[in-house]
Amino acid sequence: MFIGHSLPNNKTRMKRQIIILCMLLVLGQTHLWGQTAKELNERGKNKASFKNFAGAEEDFTKAIQQDSTVAEYYYNRGLARRILKKYPEALADYNKAIAIEPKYSAAFYNRGNTYMEQKNYLSAISDYSKVIELTPTISFAYNNRGLAKVNIGNFLSAIPDYDKAIELLPNYADAYYNRGIAKFRLGNRPAACKDFEKALELDFKQAKGDIDKYCKGLLEK
Repeated sequence: MFIGHSLPNNKTRMKRQIIILCMLLVLGQTHLWGQTAKELNERGKNKASFKNFAGAEEDFTKAIQQDSTVAEYYYNRGLARRILKKYPEALADYNKAIAIEPKYSAAFYNRGNTYMEQKNYLSAISDYSKVIELTPTISFAYNNRGLAKVNIGNFLSAIPDYDKAIELLPNYADAYYNRGIAKFRLGNRPAACKDFEKALELDFKQAKGDIDKYCKGLLEK
């Protein structure tokens, strides 16, 4: 007779093995879920880099199904959906990303871009202003806010936004051109033509048409 713990019988051993197996499966599945969401997100980004936005959207959706707490997954799906022109769905994704991370500057920026494409300029201005509040060194946010203001006829207010965009990014051809448009709409053709000329110098080819049409005799040859 053995003193101490008795050896388990076959039935007891089988029960223990089943319990251990179940624990391993649960632990392994939890690990796989976390990894799978990350892998799906990375795969989606890779597909997007090859312009397979429908495939990317599908992978981001699967990542969200695995882990619905990660703002980046919603943000990435929003980017894909915006390119696919699924604007309401893209906005919903940006909203969710912002709900998870209230200071997600990139989500505000791209939600603003989506509003611009929907011609919802007031909402776009609000989002670009939030980007500027969170990250005041993003030149594109100033330029895009200026564009939104121009689209509602607020030309005078747009010019300081373009000024700031150029201050932050001195070779920002788009901002020079857009500032030229605002100045032209305000009736300041000489100043507008100088901006068009600078934009063309920075290889913004669209400016040439405006120079040929509006600036003959105003610019030094």
